[in-house]
Amino acid sequence: MFSQLRYKLKYAKKVALGHSPQPLNQQRAGKKVFKYVVIFLVGISFVFGFLNWPLIAANLNYYFGKKDKIEEVASKETPTNQQAPVYYEKQDSIVIPKLNIDVPLVYATWPDGADGATIEAAIQKQLDSGVAHLQGTAMPGEAGNMAVFGHSSNYAWSKGKYNYVFAILNKLAPGDEITLYQNHKKYVYQVTSSTLVGPKDVNVLLSGDKPVLSLITCWPPGTTVKRMVVSASQVSPDPKGAITAKKLKKLFNQIPSGQ
Repeated sequence: MFSQLRYKLKYAKKVALGHSPQPLNQQRAGKKVFKYVVIFLVGISFVFGFLNWPLIAANLNYYFGKKDKIEEVASKETPTNQQAPVYYEKQDSIVIPKLNIDVPLVYATWPDGADGATIEAAIQKQLDSGVAHLQGTAMPGEAGNMAVFGHSSNYAWSKGKYNYVFAILNKLAPGDEITLYQNHKKYVYQVTSSTLVGPKDVNVLLSGDKPVLSLITCWPPGTTVKRMVVSASQVSPDPKGAITAKKLKKLFNQIPSGQ
C-alpha cells in the first residue's frame, strides 16, 4: 500500500516536470525478466563449468599452480664403461615440465590391413591408460617421426584418467623441453614448432632423416575439427647416433582422432 502510494507521488511529480515514467506494472515486468535472465545465465555458466571443469582446471594449474619437480630415478650402480647409458627405473612415459605433465606412454597396435575403425578403436583403448604411440612410426632413438596421440578432451561420462592430458598443448613454444622415457632410457627433445592441420593432412606422420617427436591431439578441445601437432627434435642422446626407422607401409587416409 505504502509502496504504491510512494510510486503514485513520484509518478505525479515526474508528470508535473514533463517526464513520462513507465507504469508500475511495466517496471515490475522488466525486473522479473531481468531476474530470469540472470538465473538463466548463472545456470548456463554452472553447467558449462561442470562439463568443462578438467579443462578449466588444467588452465588454472598452468597459470597459478606450483610446478612439481619431476624426479628422475636412475640406477644406483655406476657403469664400468663410461659410455654405457644410464639405467632409469622410471617406466615408459612422457614428461613435460612446463605443463606439469607426467603421463604413461603406451603403444597402440593393430593387425596389418586394419581399417580406420579398427585403428581408431585400438588408439581409443590405449588412451585410457596414457598417451599412445602410433604403430609404424619411429621409436625413440630412431631417425624418423615418432607420433604420439593424447586426449585434449573426452565425453563428460568417460572415466579415463587422461581425458584432458593434452588440453593445454598449445602452451608449448619453441625451446620448451620434453623428456621421454622408454625401455629405461631417457630421451630429451626440444620443441621446434606447433601447428594446426586438418584431419586429412597425413603429411605430419611422414618420417625424415632426423629423430623427431610429434605430439598430436584434437583441436579445439571438445572437437575433432583440427589436429594440434607439436614437433620436437631430439637433443639427447646425440641424434647423430640414431638408427633409421622403418618407413610406414601404408599412408593413412586421415590422422586418427583418438575420440
